[in-house]
This record gives sequence, structure tokens and C-alpha cells, in this order.
Amino acid sequence: MKLSTLSRTPFHHSAEAINQVSRVGEVTKPNFKEAYESPQCKDTQIEHGKDPLSLWIEHLGLSDGKAARFMGVTKEAYRALKNDKRGAFLDTTPEMVINFCRRIKVHPAHLGSLDQNYMQSLPPYVTAANMLIAKNPLGEFGEGDTNLATYALRVEQARFNVSFQGKEIYAEVAQVLEALKPEDLAGVFNFVSREGKLTSESLETASVLGEYLLEREQDRLASYQLERDRLGARLSEKYLDMCRRLGAQDAYLFVYRGDDKRGGKGKVKPIDILLRNLIKAYVYNQINQNEIAETPKKSDVRYWVSRFYDGLVREDYNKMLSHLGMHKEISKWKVRLSSEIKETTEAIYPYLKARTEFSRKIGGLTAYYEAAQTTVDSVENWLSEIQARTREGQILQRLFANHMIMMMADSQKNGMQPQNVWTPDPR
Repeated sequence: MKLSTLSRTPFHHSAEAINQVSRVGEVTKPNFKEAYESPQCKDTQIEHGKDPLSLWIEHLGLSDGKAARFMGVTKEAYRALKNDKRGAFLDTTPEMVINFCRRIKVHPAHLGSLDQNYMQSLPPYVTAANMLIAKNPLGEFGEGDTNLATYALRVEQARFNVSFQGKEIYAEVAQVLEALKPEDLAGVFNFVSREGKLTSESLETASVLGEYLLEREQDRLASYQLERDRLGARLSEKYLDMCRRLGAQDAYLFVYRGDDKRGGKGKVKPIDILLRNLIKAYVYNQINQNEIAETPKKSDVRYWVSRFYDGLVREDYNKMLSHLGMHKEISKWKVRLSSEIKETTEAIYPYLKARTEFSRKIGGLTAYYEAAQTTVDSVENWLSEIQARTREGQILQRLFANHMIMMMADSQKNGMQPQNVWTPDPR
């Protein structure tokens, strides 16, 4: 980097980082080449929600009047910003930040940390100030200043794209956010932020979008549950139809009951309807105990039914064979048995086919349902942190607002969204 370029910077206390990023493209440890005489435990205090402007003003011991002059505003305006009940300096503009940084000779990138940990995300007005320096519309900043501002923006992007998305409890939220269309995100941001102008309300973008995402993901979860119920109802219909068809069959199978007490010839009577109930119970238990990967062939089902019938009536059949004069009954019995096997197979097969289809679909649907439930839980956790305004929730608000304004600036640069342009609030 040329000495003449470095000498142009008004941020002399950040000269080491400006020099390094201009030479190697990044600012490295130790301590990410912090600004000269920066506040003690600055990063820890920012991680616990401390506003960086307040931190530096207290560190430098500036009075309200002097701090107001540094920011280029009246004392009354400064006190209004400082004492804002929603949070100190939320409505600070990028111009105010740059004015302040010029006076303390510290680059906006050094108001906080250059650590990529998402918990080091800074208020959006700092990101906006870096964006303004990086763009350098009036050519008032040197190459080193713009290089450090650009690097600070890369760090902020990494906080969202790497650190935040890499945290397990927010992984699902990150995927959902990534899948949203830029124009949808921009619409929410513009609605919250006075037609795209950065204000304190910009921090509410995360909360508004979180509520929208939660409602959408809950609807998706409900749709998966509805589909699961629909598949279950369809299978139940097939099962009930099978039971109806089995119950409608006539009971013409003959069973030998032995000689009566009067010494007469042995008699036969139809098998009780209990046989159908046994068949139904057997089919139900078999299918539910063993998941069917694919529908068996109808011939295999027929063989299965034949074996079952054979087991039920083998003893009575043998008794018939042991008695003379039963040939006609046996012949009738065999014909009817064959018909029973066929009718039972025809009743069972559609259910087996439906069960296979159900097993195939319910597996994937259950996986979708469980994934949707995980997403809902993740969004709820993310939203609860933001709405409760916990320390982490405040950082998440900053992180998401920064992501939004950088994304919109990129879209504007690429000519993708001329109707959704972020511009600094001129106040």
C-alpha cells in the first residue's frame, strides 16, 4: 500500500488494520489489529449488548456537548439519541457515525470487533457507515479506508452465513431464511423500515419475519399431519372393505362332528362365522408385525391363504377321510374350499396393496413431518429470544438487520430490485 494512500485516512488509530487489509486482504490476529487505545474488554461488553457508541464515549470520557459535536448534531438531538428508552443510539445515521469516527480517528470497522463470531454483530448503523465508506460516492475516503470497510462487511456477512448458520439450534432457521426470495425479504424490511431507510424499527425486521415464518412453518406442519391422517383414513377404508367382503362370504365349509348318541350316521354342518374373524385377525396381525416392502403377488397371497385354511380344517378333513360314505361330502367340501380360498384372496389382496402403498408414502411423509417439526421448534426458539429481548435476542436483531441491508444493497448493485433500495435516513 502506498504511504500517500495511508496518509489520506482520517482514521489514524486504525492505521495498522488499514495497512494489513490493503496488503493481504484481511485483518488477522492477534486481536484483529485493534484500533489504538480501544476500550478494555470491548468485545465482551458488545457481546453482552453494550452499544459501541456508548462504549467509546464512556471510554474517552466525552461530555454530552462534546459527543454531540463529534457526531455533528445538537446537544438536544444527542441526548434524545442517548436516552432513547428503546435503546441508546438506535436512530443514529451512518453520517453521524462517520463524523464521530473522524473525530476519534477510529475507523467504523473498529468500533466493534472483526471477529466472525455472530455474537459480535454490531448495530446496523455501524454496518451502514461501513457500506457508505466502501461505496465512497464522493471520493472522500482513501483506498485503505474503503478496503477496511469492505473487509468489515465481509466479516459481518460471515457472522450470518458461517457462524450463525453453523450453530445447531439455529441451523433450521438459517435454511428457511436462505430459501426466502430476496424480494420477499426486502418487502418486509421496507415495510418495517420506512420504505427502506435505516431506523430503529429496522431491528424489528427479525421479529416481524420470525412471526411470518413461524406461521408458515406451522401451516406446513399441519398440512403434513393432514396428509398423514388422510393416508391413514384411506388404509382404514381398505381394511374395513376387506372385513366386509370376508364377512359377506357364505360359510359352506363342512366339518365332521362325529356320530350322534343314537348311533346314526355322522353329520356335517357349516364352519362358524368365527373363521372369518380368525382370518381378519390373522391378516391384520401379519401386516402390522411385518412391514411390507412391496405388494406380494396374488398367487403368493392365494398360497398363503390356502396354507392357513389347511391348518384350520386339516383335522376335520382327516376325520372325513377315515369314514366311509363321506366321498360326496368331501368332494363338495373341496369345491367350496377352493371357492373360499379364492374369495378370501380377492378380499385380502386390495388391502395388502394399499398397505404397501401406505408404508411407502408414510415413511417419507413422516420424515418431512419430523423435519417440519424441527424447523418450527427452531423458529420458535429464535423468535422467543428476539421477542424477549434477551442478550442473545438483541444480537440476533442486529445480525439479521445487517444481513438485510447488505442483501438489499447487493440486489440494488446487481440491478435485481430497483423498487427496493436501502438508503440512509437523512435525519
